Amino acid sequence: MSNVRKIIHLDPPAELDLSTIDEFAEKVDEALAQAPDVLVVELGGVEFVGVVGVEYLRDVQDVLAQQGARLRVQHADWHIRRLLELTGRDFESS
Repeated sequence: MSNVRKIIHLDPPAELDLSTIDEFAEKVDEALAQAPDVLVVELGGVEFVGVVGVEYLRDVQDVLAQQGARLRVQHADWHIRRLLELTGRDFESS
């Protein structure tokens, strides 16, 4: 029995908002089709996350949870981390 986990990393655009969410959603859909155990969203290059971006990350987290998987965000700037914290969700960030 193997403990190997399938981890997929995604880089969203520099601004995750209404104008970019569809493009990012396509990448997420492709990743979800691969049934990852963990989906890592790299926020190090992200300068802005709008409400639609936060809501979308929350929705992706729900989909992954239904599949027994997790969403992890990493390298988010302090203001984006704080915004995600305000949702009351644990985005398992680093």
